[in-house]
Amino acid sequence: MPHKAYRGLGQTLATGQPGLAWQIAGGGVVHWSVKASVNAPQPADAPWILFSSEPSGGRDLLDQVTYVQLLGTVGGAPPASVGQLGEQVKVPYTGRYVLYVRDSGNQNPPAPPQ
Repeated sequence: MPHKAYRGLGQTLATGQPGLAWQIAGGGVVHWSVKASVNAPQPADAPWILFSSEPSGGRDLLDQVTYVQLLGTVGGAPPASVGQLGEQVKVPYTGRYVLYVRDSGNQNPPAPPQ
């Protein structure tokens, strides 16, 4: 998970927390859960993942998001060598996060993207 997401020209939108959580700059926390995952076309790239998103109850942009897709990853696959027990390994990657937002006129959550 990336450490930060940006709004516009470098403004921090949220900071990644342990356990697929985002600390929103406005104060809330949004939690993601994995709904589906497929291998990226290249073995050295992180998988492409569909997340569902649980809002924090606020009115920030991330509170309106229902699903997130991570696509087009480059890098990010786990290292081939095994580290020490408890060792945290950060693996650089890039990818495109696509945010799906609930229609403000519809209170029912949308079906997951295909």
